[in-house]
Formats: sequence, C-alpha cells, structure tokens
Amino acid sequence: MKLSYAKVAEFQRRGLIHFHAVFRLDGHDPVHPERSVPPGPAFTAEVLAEVIQQVASTTWFATVSHPAKPRGWDIAWGAQVDPRVVRLTGGGEVTDTKVAAYLAKYATKSTEPVGVPPGRITARNASIYADPGTYEGRLIAACLRLGVHSHEDFRALRRWAHMFGYRGHFAIKSRRYSTTMRALRAARRDWVRRQQPTARRENDGTVITVTDLRWAGRGWRTTGDALLALSAAARAREQRPALAHLPLRMITNGAVDRAVHGWIAEQCSRSTVKNSLAVLIRVMEQAVRDGIMDRNPARVIGWQRDYQRAEDELDDPRSLALPDWQALCDLAAALVARSADHFEGWGDVVIFAACTAARIGEVSGIWCVDIDRDAWTWTVRRQTTPAPAGSSTRAQKASGPAPSH
Repeated sequence: MKLSYAKVAEFQRRGLIHFHAVFRLDGHDPVHPERSVPPGPAFTAEVLAEVIQQVASTTWFATVSHPAKPRGWDIAWGAQVDPRVVRLTGGGEVTDTKVAAYLAKYATKSTEPVGVPPGRITARNASIYADPGTYEGRLIAACLRLGVHSHEDFRALRRWAHMFGYRGHFAIKSRRYSTTMRALRAARRDWVRRQQPTARRENDGTVITVTDLRWAGRGWRTTGDALLALSAAARAREQRPALAHLPLRMITNGAVDRAVHGWIAEQCSRSTVKNSLAVLIRVMEQAVRDGIMDRNPARVIGWQRDYQRAEDELDDPRSLALPDWQALCDLAAALVARSADHFEGWGDVVIFAACTAARIGEVSGIWCVDIDRDAWTWTVRRQTTPAPAGSSTRAQKASGPAPSH
C-alpha cells in the first residue's frame, strides 16, 4: 500500500492554524510501481478515515526544556479532527470539486485579516504589534518572549512571530500525490517558448533573446530625484501602517478617510493615493463577497477635492483657516447634528481641540488632573488612539502645558 497526501494550512481569525489535508491510499503494482492502482477491497475509504482519527488522537511529542517550563510542552493534535470521505464529482456530500475549491480558498488566507503585517516583526515595530491589550498581540509577545531561548526551535518563534510562530509552508504534498514541481516548471518553460517562436535557441534548455543594450549611467540623474528617493526610503523605514495593522472588521469609512487624509498630508502623489485605494477597494470587495463585511468601506469620495485643498493650503496656509468664532461653533454644531443620538460631547471636543491646537488623540487622553483650573493650562501627558481591541492609551513622549480657554 502507498499513502499520499496534500495539506494546506489555514490561518483562523483567533490566531490558530487549521490543517486541511487530503489522503489517498493506493495499491502497489510490482510491474509498474509508478502507476496508481486501487488498493485491496479491505482497505476502503471508511477504514482510512478511522485510522486517521485514531492516529491523530494518539500522536504527540514533547519539546525541549525551556526556562518557562523545565519539562517542556506536550504537543498534540486538537479535538477538532473531522475525517470525511471524498467522492468523485456527481455524488456525495464532499466531492473532489468542492475539496479543490476549499483548499484553494484557504491557501490564499494569511495573518493579515487578524491585524498582523505580512513582513517580519523586528525590534523597531515589536511594540506596535505585541500589544498586551489584544489577543493577537499577546500571541506575538509570547513568540518574542519564548524565542529568547538558545535552542533553534524556540529561536525560530521570534523570526516567525508575524505568523504566530508557524514557520511551515502553506501547502505541502507527498511526491506521489500528483504531478511534481519539476514537471510544472518544465510545462511553464515550454509555454514560454511557444510564446516566443522567433527566439533563437542554442539548446533545448536555454532560450536566448537577442536585444541591444547600451550603457546609460548609474545613480540619480538630478539632486531632486535623489532627494525624493531618500525621502521615500525614510518614510518606508518609519513602518507606520495606516490600515494594515487593523483587522478587516475595524476598517471603516472613517478609518479609510483618515488614512487618505494622512497620505495627502504626507504629500503623496495623486497616483499613489489612487492606486492604494484601488487595491484596498478590491480587497474589501472580496471581504464583502465572503460575507465578512456588509459593505465596502474603502469607497470614499471627495478625496480629489481634499487633495486640491491641501495643495492650496501649501500655497496659502491661511486660506483654509476658520474666519471667526461663529464659524467654529457652526462646525461643532454640524458635527453634533450628524452624530449618533446628537451627542453634544463631539462639539465640545472640536472646540477644545481648536482652542488648544491639539490632536484628537491628545484630546481623547485628557484626565481631570491634567487641567490646572487656577492657571487654566492643560498638561499633555498621554494619547488615546483606536486599536484592534478598542482603544490604546500611551504616555506622551514630550509633555508640556498647553493653554486652555
């Protein structure tokens, strides 16, 4: 008998890994060992499913010793083991077509929907994602904490913290399950050759396309180009995601609108804003089709006008200033009128922020003890900002009194 399999790893929202595997039991042909022949009549699909259930419930191993647990941890399969028999297309609850679509769906899932970046977590951004106030942040913090151990198995947890410690490939198969990667690469090479019939071939393994190359120089052509490149690299090193750190359900119209205004404030080009929104809209449309969200929050309107307004502000910063106190009161009243239950506190927040030139996060983090009612000054000590678990409050790096009227 020959057992072959294909396995796909699925990242769940709660941070756990589910494996979806397809097992096939073949017989053995002594004359042509490479052929797939049916097994003996006693080895049915139901028998194979029962064996898988039994093996999953009894297989385990122990990790090496760790200071947090000197005897190590016992690693075993969870209770959610559900073997099902796959039938050929046309009959049965689970068919081969459904399984193929199922595996393809989960092969495209990653940790991004749960608020984790696609890149590795380093010392520079660990404080952002290892938030003890969120479930995902505690998983990442555990990977970073346990990864201090000198053993390679534990050290790998730090390198793969952005995957919640999972470092396996998302798709694995046995050699005999289906075609090999080598055969697929050969098929791709043949397809490329057919698309370039005029290319001159030295031999069957090499395709040479003759072209004309000319030295144009190296480096940046102008000082301005070099400055733009250095500025873009500096912004990339800051690693301050606008939306990537949020779970899908926390991406709202307001979050997207704030991100777009942030890009405009950072003087991103129109094409950058447009292309970023285009990708975000496609991702959110897929979330709507999958039933994760009711509507697409990335379809924001009016940002072109905001972009023009920002350009006008750069030319004349006073052109967008409120003309008088009454205009500020009208703005606060309009916000209250459009808020849920006409909450008056939103108007107070707008007036307070305008009078103190403070950011919304600083205003949200005010405590009563921060305001000196004798001198009428406010000491900025902390900021409160949205976070995956609700809100996050952190101390202000440089605190100082601000006038309060």
